[in-house]
Amino acid sequence: MPHTLNEAIDGYITKQDVDGLDCSVKYANPVLLIFATLFMMQSATALYENARWTALDNGLQLVVIENHRAPVIHARLAFRVGSDDERDDQAGLAHYLEHMMFRGSATLAPGAFDAAMSRIGADHNASTSKTLTTYLATFGSQHLETWLSLEADRMAAVALLPSEVESERGVVLTEKLQNFDASPERLWGIETRRRLQGDMAARPVIGRQEILETTTPDDLRAFFDAWYKPNNAAIILSGDVSLDVALPLVEAYFSKFEPGTLPARRPYQGEFNSNQALYEVVDERVTEDRGSILTWMPSTERLGYVGEEALRLRYAAFMLSELVSGELRAPLDRALIVDQGIAKSVSFGLYFDDDKSGASASVDPVPGVDVNEALEALEIALPKAIEESLDPALLARAKRRYIRSAIYANDSVSGPAISFARLFGQDEPWERNAEFEQRVSAVSLADIEEVAAIYFRSDQSFRTTLRKEATPLPTLGE
Repeated sequence: MPHTLNEAIDGYITKQDVDGLDCSVKYANPVLLIFATLFMMQSATALYENARWTALDNGLQLVVIENHRAPVIHARLAFRVGSDDERDDQAGLAHYLEHMMFRGSATLAPGAFDAAMSRIGADHNASTSKTLTTYLATFGSQHLETWLSLEADRMAAVALLPSEVESERGVVLTEKLQNFDASPERLWGIETRRRLQGDMAARPVIGRQEILETTTPDDLRAFFDAWYKPNNAAIILSGDVSLDVALPLVEAYFSKFEPGTLPARRPYQGEFNSNQALYEVVDERVTEDRGSILTWMPSTERLGYVGEEALRLRYAAFMLSELVSGELRAPLDRALIVDQGIAKSVSFGLYFDDDKSGASASVDPVPGVDVNEALEALEIALPKAIEESLDPALLARAKRRYIRSAIYANDSVSGPAISFARLFGQDEPWERNAEFEQRVSAVSLADIEEVAAIYFRSDQSFRTTLRKEATPLPTLGE
């Protein structure tokens, strides 16, 4: 269930975690994993019905999602800054700074934060995405104050020692080499986004080699001072905690921070940037051929939809995506996987927003089927699948499935916190989560038809393939 076009693309092209970089658990505690499993074993409740939120006088946001089924809290301190907010000469600083937040403060030596978290049995990590930098942890609910005190300490005075910056440089460059430069899937994704939405969309979160090699402590300090302010931060707590308990503790440790003027977030100006009907990446490291048909579409603003009308269009696009390829019985899946037997998996995602919109239709062919042949079949089947989806009974079933999948995805200690953090990174109001079920239920067949008509009118698209062997060129005379 992608929330942005980049998530729809990344979910297929790179298979990366929706939270961005560095999402593997740093320190896994088996007891906490058992408690986290208990959350998943319970029946799902209504989506976000136990969520409460408020703000400190300095602008710091606090969200608490109560769930007392196990004595565990999943906590996130999120800053509304990511790679999209970097200047060209800062490419990679948001992620580099995330690393440095673990390398000491004015009161904690390098490694002391990790040691303190280990003593309370916490799983902790951090992630950087295009719009958000997040410091996250899961721990026993009796340790909430300890986590808050540690996060407040490094927010107050991250050290950025020259020796630690230099040491961590090697870690960041190695991560870039292993996770990006050595991955044909990621490089394919970057270049595909460049053609679909321009250079800004294509910039990888990890940054550029020449910037990472020359970043100084002063560069990181300037980035920290610009963005790490309370009026650009949110604390999100999910689990065995209430707002009445959390608010006094958050005020005690974070009310001391002074708000400040923030840099303007870079306007996103996604433009179709491909003059090729087919963009192909050939790499001997590829293990499975893949293909996509990507379509650039006008933003809701350019289409003339604002406010509630823009939201109506967005949710209708979600539902059309779910109708076309949400399960094996869905028209597109049935056509290519069941009836024709040429695909292992297919997907279709359509997304509208006020600054970028688009669609992605993708296919993984079965062994022995050429990826271009699979793309031809996908291109023929997709319009038919969309037309077949325009059915009231199918829409009613898709709504139930969509809402149910969202409930179960969030029925965990971390799921609700992830959802609220995503809203924060996208400058969306907290109420958007609380409205989710109502807005999905309100989508009409006429809304779906309207979205489908906009999609069919778009003529700016291209095919892209990732394959082990190049497509043979036709011989003379063919």
